[in-house]
Amino acid sequence: MKPSSSRWRRSCSLVCILLALLMLGAGETLLTASLRGIGLLLYWLVCLFLTLAGAGAALLEVLHIGARGRAEQRALLETTLREAEREKPEPRKPR
Repeated sequence: MKPSSSRWRRSCSLVCILLALLMLGAGETLLTASLRGIGLLLYWLVCLFLTLAGAGAALLEVLHIGARGRAEQRALLETTLREAEREKPEPRKPR
């Protein structure tokens, strides 16, 4: 994947978590008296959705980093083996 997709996932995760934290703070302090009934339920469902979306984006980023690390490790191993094969001395011919 391109670095821009990684940047997008990280930004999305950060924004979602920050919005969820802001909603948590506002919901527990400023909006406690005004949220009632279905409005309260919807408010906390949106907060839950933002939290899960941020955590999901962060999990995808962790999985992507692991896959990229394994691919780089495999490429390094293949390169090292090719170089070692080229540098291997020719076997001596029996007399």
